[in-house]
Amino acid sequence: RAFHDAAPVDCLAVSVGNVHLHTEQAVALDFDLLDEMVEAVHCPLVLHGGSGVMAAHRTRAARTHRVRKINLGTELRQIHGQALRAALAHDPDVFDRIKIQAPVTDALQAAAEGALTTAWEAAP
Repeated sequence: RAFHDAAPVDCLAVSVGNVHLHTEQAVALDFDLLDEMVEAVHCPLVLHGGSGVMAAHRTRAARTHRVRKINLGTELRQIHGQALRAALAHDPDVFDRIKIQAPVTDALQAAAEGALTTAWEAAP
């Protein structure tokens, strides 16, 4: 609370079980601690290291605990790498970067849309 009061911020990144670079969605958030954060500060909250957080916990945090940004960098980089390897394996002779990148972009867009839809559909 002291940091929040001393440094005016638009949003506050919190650590409530989330950890950077997890490659599987297995991390459970500490909702008791998150409840305390929600009570202590009145700005939107951010989760860094959201890729490792279980999907149900991401959704709950977004819908009921004022978490308005969940960073999914590791998850999206994994999807990018998998899609890129698949595109190159599918057509190893292709050299045009636009043709190589098209299916990668589609995979990233689908993943991002899926994460947003899961977190916000039927939100209260």
